[in-house]
Amino acid sequence: LDERSRERQAKLEQQCAELQRVLESANAGGEHIRGVWQLAELHLRLMGARSSAEAVVAGRQGDAGERLTAQLKELRHRLSQPDVDNELRKTLEDQAEIAEKRLAIQGEARRRLQILHAELDRNRGQLALIREQALMTSDPAAIRRSVDALSTFLSESGRWLQDQQAIFGELDVLTPDPFGTGQGGSQHWQRASKRAGELQ
Repeated sequence: LDERSRERQAKLEQQCAELQRVLESANAGGEHIRGVWQLAELHLRLMGARSSAEAVVAGRQGDAGERLTAQLKELRHRLSQPDVDNELRKTLEDQAEIAEKRLAIQGEARRRLQILHAELDRNRGQLALIREQALMTSDPAAIRRSVDALSTFLSESGRWLQDQQAIFGELDVLTPDPFGTGQGGSQHWQRASKRAGELQ
């Protein structure tokens, strides 16, 4: 991740830590705290996917993209000539196919980037909503109920990521069980899971 993304992730994890303290004061169960940190895990994975898409899109913009488009146009022009040698035609066809695939990948990356931006905004908004709801009440039961919505959100997000394997490829998606133990994740998330286990 670039510096901007790392700073954004650090800010979100700080918000998760603040929410964890509120939940602990309300005697929330360990499953609620794990859910909060799984939200941070989801945010981190989405930003990693976004960085990859941005790298591809960067190659489509500016002179590089224009050169590739111009190259494909020139190849098609040469292939349209009737007197092209058969061996040369095969080479030109291969070059044109490669250029077409590159342009298609870059276009798809741009579409995926829009989706990822929207999902990141939704992720941040969900955390902000839960945090604000928790801070607005002193009733422990009400705080726990406000966080229960996180279960549905994470379940939906996990299923969405699984449905988007064409976008994320090797990205390790969340289990549909939002409060499963899971593997990996940030050090914050791992420490929070351990702390949550102690609360049970």
